[in-house]
Amino acid sequence: MLEGGNAIAATHTGTGTYNVTFSHDISSCVAIAAPGAYHGGGFTNDAIGTTIVPSVGASVTVFFTENGGVATNTDFMLTVTC
Repeated sequence: MLEGGNAIAATHTGTGTYNVTFSHDISSCVAIAAPGAYHGGGFTNDAIGTTIVPSVGASVTVFFTENGGVATNTDFMLTVTC
């Protein structure tokens, strides 16, 4: 589920919704997510919308939707820049 980086946990909390936790406070950082796969995995070509809820402490919540705004599951890449 996790590939590299400083994330210590990732949880699929509902359709198209993921919570990623890091080992340190990221509340003053910027997060960018995109559907895709790293070293295999899969993603849906329909995932076009991405919303990231600003982090509180050490976690960030990522939401993916397909055309029409319907939530959809996908592998994804997440970059957090501080």
